[in-house]
Amino acid sequence: IGLDDIAKSVGVHPVHLARTFRESYGLTLGEQVRALRIEFACTLLSTSDTRLAEIAFASGFSDQAHFSRVFKQHIGITPSQYRLIHSPS
Repeated sequence: IGLDDIAKSVGVHPVHLARTFRESYGLTLGEQVRALRIEFACTLLSTSDTRLAEIAFASGFSDQAHFSRVFKQHIGITPSQYRLIHSPS
């Protein structure tokens, strides 16, 4: 789903939606989507033994390398390091 689709579904212009969202939440719609994808990935990393490539795909990333890069930018450590720290063992 893109910005145009969301704007159309709520009956506003895409530029207005993007501007208002950024003013209200302090980040862009794209940044919010990435944050939610990373949050979902964190849950999977800490509660399952699912392979990183599968978690990347399930979280909406096209490949594991991109997922790992974005994850490290947001969380500060790699997905593997996160799993080691947060997995119940």
